Amino acid sequence: MPSEFIDILKEILADGFTAVKFFKRIRVFSSIRKEAEDALRQTLGTIGTEDNDLGNQARSLLGNIDMYINSSATNNFWSALRIQEEINENRTRETLLHLKKKRHEIRVEANVIEEHDNKSDKAKREIIAGKHAQIVSNTRDNPFWVLPSKMANSTDDTEEDDKEEDNEEDDEEEEESMWKKVSQF
Repeated sequence: MPSEFIDILKEILADGFTAVKFFKRIRVFSSIRKEAEDALRQTLGTIGTEDNDLGNQARSLLGNIDMYINSSATNNFWSALRIQEEINENRTRETLLHLKKKRHEIRVEANVIEEHDNKSDKAKREIIAGKHAQIVSNTRDNPFWVLPSKMANSTDDTEEDDKEEDNEEDDEEEEESMWKKVSQF
């Protein structure tokens, strides 16, 4: 038995004893009613061993303790305490249920967003792959495809032939760079 119970009960005895005052002060739960009643009996017994007015009062109360413990006020206290605990428990359950529902909604929304992102990424990849395939087929399979630099400088056939011979290496490099750009898609 904690010594604070003795101090609490001494204050209550000096102020006017009721079992309810003791139970309220030690902050009990309805589930430990029997333990609280036993603690009251033990505390009264401990104080009753003292040789003073509080000891005499405690011994007197200890003889009639069942009357105080079973009084309607004490029973009402335990009933009200049990009801309040149930109300608090229900509120806690409701709060937890609300939080679980909210968490579920957030997860569902996140899954929808993720699925949308995945489908968008897939569509982008398909579009890019389609454009890449179209560009490749338009350039490699087309015998009339000409490098853009050749299209801009078509003035004279002889000059073009001279340039082709001189810049054949440049054309190959330009074509390779074009393929690199195309393959980036």
